[in-house]
Amino acid sequence: EVQTYSEYLGRNIAVITYAPNVVDTRMQEDLRAMDAARFPAQQQFVDLDRGGLLVPAKGPAAEIANLLDRDGLPPYSELRYHPPG
Repeated sequence: EVQTYSEYLGRNIAVITYAPNVVDTRMQEDLRAMDAARFPAQQQFVDLDRGGLLVPAKGPAAEIANLLDRDGLPPYSELRYHPPG
């Protein structure tokens, strides 16, 4: 649900909900390296990596940079990063 805040009416503001996918970051590496006894979901992160399901950070980063550089976006949009290929 989108709420309207009167202090922003008339201003050129775009709200974007952005889902970058599962991004290959240092945090992902740290989670995969954890002891499974200490972090029960560890195998899930290992499987994402082994399955080639992690997205390099440069893809979503470039897309976000392009969004910030654009004019004329709709007032509200939902976007999800889809890797090429």
